[in-house]
Amino acid sequence: MSAAGLRCRRDNRFRSPRGLVVVGAVAGIQPGGARPRARPRRAATPEAALGSVHKGKAFERLVAARCREVLGEGRRGIGQARSASEVPDVELTGWWVECKHRVHVQVRGALEQAVTAEAEARAAGAAPRRAVAITRDNGKPILATVHFDDFLALLVRAREFEFADGPPSTSGRPSGHDDVR
Repeated sequence: MSAAGLRCRRDNRFRSPRGLVVVGAVAGIQPGGARPRARPRRAATPEAALGSVHKGKAFERLVAARCREVLGEGRRGIGQARSASEVPDVELTGWWVECKHRVHVQVRGALEQAVTAEAEARAAGAAPRRAVAITRDNGKPILATVHFDDFLALLVRAREFEFADGPPSTSGRPSGHDDVR
């Protein structure tokens, strides 16, 4: 029975408990019950999958370009078609970079993927690197995620660099450093 006490048939006719037939939708009742039917999910098409591949490539190119701009190095790893563990998404000295750009990125999963791929490459004879996941949710800023120990090592190196020029500045910002966005 539906909400109005009518039974629905497949031909969009409703039968009341007294046997009367009512044609068409009555008070918003849809065939199959009182709730409207959900739209069927569209199957993923190859074209839709290509769109996400292009989006990922464009994000990797953006990250590589920003690294080149700031660090003077960084290029997109192009050996990924054969095996993801052969080369990182962006080649950067000392780092295994995994890039993800999606509606909602699983940051921990991206970092774990970078760690696993780096370990496989190291087992194959590559030099050890630190893993970093560079991620971006749609419409949000870019994040770089590293393990806490790697973060502390970065802070130690930054302090060594900062104090190499003399005592820290009184303004709270290191002297000679520009904002890097």
